[in-house]
Amino acid sequence: MSDGTFRRRLLALTGAAALAAGALLTAGAPAQAANTYCAEPVQPGAARLGAGQTLTAGQSVNVAGETLVMQQDGNLVLRLTAPGNPSGPPLWHSNTWGNDGAYATMQADGNFVVYRQNGTALWSSGTYGHPGSCLDVSPRGDVQVTAPDLNYAPWRLDSGYCYCNPDPYGPKDRWYAQGVLRRANWMESNTVWLVIPPSGDLTLYRKRDNAVLWHSNTPNPDGAMSTAILQEDGNLVLWEVPPVGSPRHVGHTATWGNPGAYAHLQDDGNFVLYRQDGVPLWSTGTYGQV
Repeated sequence: MSDGTFRRRLLALTGAAALAAGALLTAGAPAQAANTYCAEPVQPGAARLGAGQTLTAGQSVNVAGETLVMQQDGNLVLRLTAPGNPSGPPLWHSNTWGNDGAYATMQADGNFVVYRQNGTALWSSGTYGHPGSCLDVSPRGDVQVTAPDLNYAPWRLDSGYCYCNPDPYGPKDRWYAQGVLRRANWMESNTVWLVIPPSGDLTLYRKRDNAVLWHSNTPNPDGAMSTAILQEDGNLVLWEVPPVGSPRHVGHTATWGNPGAYAHLQDDGNFVLYRQDGVPLWSTGTYGQV
């Protein structure tokens, strides 16, 4: 069985569609009543925030193992949470630190904006022109702006549980062929998270203290997006998608030739890629570190 080395490559991926980089939106603390469209969550367990609702420094919204927090330093950050750990690893941030007292608000014109304390805009979702829009945070952990005049979300951060298991009600610690884990996605066991954080490095975190147990050593430059795919041939491959240019193959487990292979994020802290018959092919070598 291979050890946890994630082999690096820089090969152009031709003919592949570029993956759109996500942005995060959200607002939070109760404020004035939202409009009728935003009056009820779109699904049970979701949070829906409407015009005039604001997150000030230190306030947060918590849904489905995530917290969206307006930090004291002015950065709006989406983090994972776990019992006993309310501030887990980051999934996304607005890159607006260094602005103490900044706040985020869902505006009446449909735009979600982070402002300096003096009212200067620092970051926005770019969704103005859709009055009556809301911010939805789903039980799965996805965050998006929804608009009453559109049949699609004008802004969406494809955060939340990864699309690693074709059964949405199946175990969240299994990864099957053609399953995809993108930046701001995660899978989890009872003890660890496997995440692609803002750095783009596929990273294994211990839940109790956010300790990094393993990472792929494939960080991305600013603006690039990472995505990991378990291919049908059994190889787990990490791609880098820059804002301009072709996607690049930057790392893999070298486990091709094993159709039907699957991965298991185990409670002992190890992430293991197994052959279809249960024989281990590759692992992070992190068993017993929880």
